[in-house]
Amino acid sequence: MKQFLRLTVIAVLAATLPTALLADDAVDPAARAAEMQSELGLTNAQTKQIQDILTDSKGQAQAVKANKSLSDDQQEAQLKKIRQDTKSKVGGVLTMQQKLKYKEMQKD
Repeated sequence: MKQFLRLTVIAVLAATLPTALLADDAVDPAARAAEMQSELGLTNAQTKQIQDILTDSKGQAQAVKANKSLSDDQQEAQLKKIRQDTKSKVGGVLTMQQKLKYKEMQKD
């Protein structure tokens, strides 16, 4: 039961991480990275790298949202690319075992 609950939390966290980060300007990249550290067993160095990735992604998303010259479709396309890039960059920081957990989290 504990394992199921833990996997559920991991799945929700990974599935919502980039989307939540880009959707809510109040989301703190440091807090999100700390959650991932707890759930995926990240080292301090990995946590710092992920925090930097999330901070950068958040800044990019805010810039896209602030760009009033973009149509809604253009904004959504750019935000989607930022989300994909964020997932890819985060995956690049993880070990093989962590990647497996991260991918499981993204499936749900």
